[in-house]
Amino acid sequence: MKIIPFCLLVCLCGCAGLTAGNDSARAEAVRRLRRLAFAADLYKSQYGVYPDSAALFSFVQDRTLGLDPWGVPPGLDIVPSDRVAERGADFRLTSAGPDRRFGTGDDIGFPVR
Repeated sequence: MKIIPFCLLVCLCGCAGLTAGNDSARAEAVRRLRRLAFAADLYKSQYGVYPDSAALFSFVQDRTLGLDPWGVPPGLDIVPSDRVAERGADFRLTSAGPDRRFGTGDDIGFPVR
């Protein structure tokens, strides 16, 4: 029987915990983006157009939706009407992800249609 050194065991368990925490934060980010998407659709049904970021965040009642799990406001990109069929969505919500920077590989996007 092999004995795993204590420092290696702590490292392995710690890394697994970090991954699990990151997965739950990503799931929370997607949940918040979905709720924002619902709010954007509701806004459009009431006002006839999709909101910009400021209007969307003032429209939602749940203030926790104004930040992703890493404390960054989600990005909102409105897709021009002539590109909706190409993009498959009217707009896209994006969380900056764990690194808190947009345009990197850990961003979490949520297309809406």
